[in-house]
Amino acid sequence: MDGRTAGPRGQEIRHRDRPRDDHPERLDRYTFTLPIADATVSLVKGAGNADITKPEDIKGKTVGVQQGTAQFRQLTAYGESLGGVTVKEYGTTDEAYADLATGRLDAVAGSLPNLTYLVKERGETFALLEPASFGEPTYFAWVLRKEADTETFAKAINDALLKMTDDGRVKAIQEKWLGSYTELPREVPAK
Repeated sequence: MDGRTAGPRGQEIRHRDRPRDDHPERLDRYTFTLPIADATVSLVKGAGNADITKPEDIKGKTVGVQQGTAQFRQLTAYGESLGGVTVKEYGTTDEAYADLATGRLDAVAGSLPNLTYLVKERGETFALLEPASFGEPTYFAWVLRKEADTETFAKAINDALLKMTDDGRVKAIQEKWLGSYTELPREVPAK
């Protein structure tokens, strides 16, 4: 999501809500806030599927993923490391979830918050693998243009996020909307 926020002295600050998982060089060009969610690639399966319980079990299976995403790149690499996974690309995650629900897929890869919300809302149809995630931990964060005024705005956001973490609001929000809590880094992850 792109956004515009009023900044100091009436200037507009542009920001993006994006995962910073596959382009660490962006740290040199942009200012990132503290992580707001875990974006690590994860897997969901049909609720009744006993053949897949952990990420390694997707070897030889068909897994859906949204095309052109960081999750697609990581799933493809992970599948190659396992010795083969048939990756089926979709224009939207909803299309992939529909095929999973009807049995045309064995699993769907996506970011952890999206999949935990899916399972929370449709637990009779979908289930997370245990563990659900694979690969390097990655996070969603708000991204700001790297400018002097932006640093003040980023600090205000980070201070608010830390306060909300310390007083339990982040945990309550995650549990309400995602069904579980994930502890997030208290510093902007380095390259």
